[in-house]
Amino acid sequence: AEITIAPEYKGLPVKIIAYEAFKDSNITKVTIPDSITSIDTYAFYYCTALASINAPKVTSLGTYAFYNTALTSVNFPVAKVLPQNVFYSCNNLKKADFGVANNINQAAFAYCEALEALILRKSDGICTLSVATNAFTSTPIAEGTGYVYVPNALLSDDDATKDYRRASNWSNYASQIRPIED
Repeated sequence: AEITIAPEYKGLPVKIIAYEAFKDSNITKVTIPDSITSIDTYAFYYCTALASINAPKVTSLGTYAFYNTALTSVNFPVAKVLPQNVFYSCNNLKKADFGVANNINQAAFAYCEALEALILRKSDGICTLSVATNAFTSTPIAEGTGYVYVPNALLSDDDATKDYRRASNWSNYASQIRPIED
């Protein structure tokens, strides 16, 4: 089932997809209006048929929000934090694109067994990777065949504070980090 979430309910703007709102449902595609800026914990947990989501104005994602979904590609241009386990076990997820993400937490992409490309577009500083070893457990990134794409300006050889390849926790994936421009 495809759903489009209404931008208002009884005359009031809808701003959040609530805790467990669609948990275990058989939805396949979700279109989220610009009024919604937050997707709460477990909102699409175990929606194993969910293959597509469009959420251009969502700034906040909850833990386990997309656990074990069928998403193949995600684009969150204004989401700032990728919380613990947010995309855990999304086995079809090949590409994840974030415009301003500044923090990736524990196991955010763990067991995303198809994750070939993580794109971090934020150009005014390095996105913090909170735990070096398990954000990408059992992903092509951890196994050396997937890549993290970042702005070329953040791959500076002369300034370690502007170099993803030398940044705390990111250095584990140095050979997997490439400029977006590639």
